[in-house]
Amino acid sequence: MENQDIEREDAAIRRRFRRIGVVILATALPAAAVVYLRAAPDAAYGAIGYEIVDGKSYPIMPADSKRYQHDMEAIGGKSAVLASDLTQGFNSLWRGRRLAYTLAFLGVGGFLSCLFLANRLTFPPLPADRTGGGEK
Repeated sequence: MENQDIEREDAAIRRRFRRIGVVILATALPAAAVVYLRAAPDAAYGAIGYEIVDGKSYPIMPADSKRYQHDMEAIGGKSAVLASDLTQGFNSLWRGRRLAYTLAFLGVGGFLSCLFLANRLTFPPLPADRTGGGEK
């Protein structure tokens, strides 16, 4: 009888994880679609100017200048330049169309994580005697 109770609890938890995964996916993908449609294409936040080449405009970011790179390296060395590049790259994931891609990636990742947990999650078998006395 106890074994059936464990199997029922196990199945209920698996269903819960699958439902949570579906809810994550069902909210993240439409949110990503809305962000993608409403975001300006190639929005350059923090650009100090634009360069026009062959009729196409490209933003000029402060961190792209040689003077900025030189000053950053003089102050903190190569590690400061690397840290600045990583920080700017991470911060760019939360703006414009890249935010839509980030939301979609996190939604699919959350969904797959919940499915993985639902398939791998099991209760350990109960010992025959819970009192600790055991058979002699």
